[in-house]
Amino acid sequence: MIASWSPESVMLIMTYGLLCGLGLSFMYLAGIVAVSTYFHKRRTVATGLATCGSGVGMVLFAPLMDVLLHQYGWRWTLMVLGAVVLHGLMAASLVRSPAVVASRLSSSLSMRIHPGTRGDGQKIEKHGQLKLLRNALNLVVIKRSEYWFVLLGNFFASLGLIVPLLYISDRAKQVGVAETKAVFLLSIIGITNTVGRFLSALVVQVFHLNSVLVTASALLLCGLVAGLYPVSQSYPILATLSAMFGLGMAAYVTLSSVLLCDLLGPASLASAFGYVTMIRGVASLIGPPLAGAIIDSTNQFAPAFYLGGAMTAIGGVWHLLLYLIYFKLSPGHRDLQTLAEERVRSCEAMNNHRDLQTLAEERV
Repeated sequence: MIASWSPESVMLIMTYGLLCGLGLSFMYLAGIVAVSTYFHKRRTVATGLATCGSGVGMVLFAPLMDVLLHQYGWRWTLMVLGAVVLHGLMAASLVRSPAVVASRLSSSLSMRIHPGTRGDGQKIEKHGQLKLLRNALNLVVIKRSEYWFVLLGNFFASLGLIVPLLYISDRAKQVGVAETKAVFLLSIIGITNTVGRFLSALVVQVFHLNSVLVTASALLLCGLVAGLYPVSQSYPILATLSAMFGLGMAAYVTLSSVLLCDLLGPASLASAFGYVTMIRGVASLIGPPLAGAIIDSTNQFAPAFYLGGAMTAIGGVWHLLLYLIYFKLSPGHRDLQTLAEERVRSCEAMNNHRDLQTLAEERV
């Protein structure tokens, strides 16, 4: 909303570009981590449902923003967008971390046992909050070799996935497709992306598929589609490729947090997903200027699409190597590692429970 008052482009970049981007990243990261923390047995389906919201927004808000821009101008359009985003505060107010909830329950129990122990209750709550902060800033995950496969895969995938989203409409116009139909290709990607997020999560949940293997397959599919865009000359083929691209991207986005939980455990999700999101952001800053420079220098869209497809496919290859090394070729090692981590988390949980119980019963 502040961006709507911008008198010049510098303030617009600082408010809408920097502050808005930072806030939306916080919302996305916190929302995904919250869902993955609360659900265990049906985590995949829950994540798929949660991520469907962004796909619905892509479909609904694209035509809405076009109408608002033509009717009221960019300032009032930003005001409306800001008002809509503010409604997220209602959803955010309902989110509670299990660790904080547990600490507050212990704090409440302590004060009921001894009304004069308010200070101890505050210590218990502060203990839970500090534990959350330590988990969020956890640097141990960076030392895990398998995690670097995920980071590199996401970096290359984010470099390439942006190219079709930016230039598919222009490519369609180049082969004689009407502007309305060309723009609708993005809507096709948005619709299939929305439906695909829930369907991919449901399929993985029902058939007990490996999230790493499905992610690798999805990225390889997106890379193949991006490479086929330049050789497609008819609208039906472009529409079919757009639908396939939306489905592949949906599986990749939906299973990101599920993959990290399967690989590193839920306790490391906040920090692990945060670093992945940061890597994606860095790649998204590099990808568009690089693709634009290639198009400007060659006066052709094909090289940019080929490069984007290759980068996306390389991201899929990194995930495929992760699956082959840590899940397929050494399943025993993976099982032992998972068992060891579960025992460590169990011991930590017992120690934390004892610490909270000790603080609550100090004056009993």
